[in-house]
Amino acid sequence: MELVQWDYSAERGPARWGGLCADFALCDQGRAQSPIDIDRPEPAEGARLRFDYAGAAQAIEHRGIQVALHFSPGCTLQIGSRTAQLTQAHWHAPSEHAIRGRRFPLEMHYVHVRDDGGLAVVAVIYQEGTPDPLIARLLREAEPLADGPSHREAGIPAADFQPSMTAHYAYDGSLTTPACDEGVLWHVMHERPAVSREQAAALSRLTGGDNSRPLQPRNGRRVSLVL
Repeated sequence: MELVQWDYSAERGPARWGGLCADFALCDQGRAQSPIDIDRPEPAEGARLRFDYAGAAQAIEHRGIQVALHFSPGCTLQIGSRTAQLTQAHWHAPSEHAIRGRRFPLEMHYVHVRDDGGLAVVAVIYQEGTPDPLIARLLREAEPLADGPSHREAGIPAADFQPSMTAHYAYDGSLTTPACDEGVLWHVMHERPAVSREQAAALSRLTGGDNSRPLQPRNGRRVSLVL
């Protein structure tokens, strides 16, 4: 794939991603793009989730418009009978997904590689409230990288990132960054932990401001609520 610079600005941001290069065409032309507004979900007996996050987030990397945590092998997500491995986590502020038209201060994405080679992303949306201890730890690890693209070791236990409940909204979507590849299984957690306004603002500053893609058309896709 051609290396093309993109970001969230007016010049190279989401409205222009699809025209930056041929490899990004799905950002404009895709019919199953993410994020979406989660509205009118259908209760369903979908694949239940089972988290088993062992080991630790071994490294943290500042990519300019994104800060990513990289995990050691051994963090698994069971989706029904299928297994996926957690590889990295990052955040978007404000949230990318909306719940019944409402967006929130922060959304964490846990990116997993499925056993069939596809991707499964678990999204945890944070509502404004009291400070979150995990976010406080994440800020301590990330703030030394604030001056620009860089990389350092990290030692946050992977279990600290494991959602405490498994109820979620499930739908078929895409990556929310170029090349906007489709075929991603999304699991947006129903539980919304609290984060303080100051914590969300600090995370946003680390990525140079808002780094969220606008909502995409649902195009008739089904969203399931799996309890």
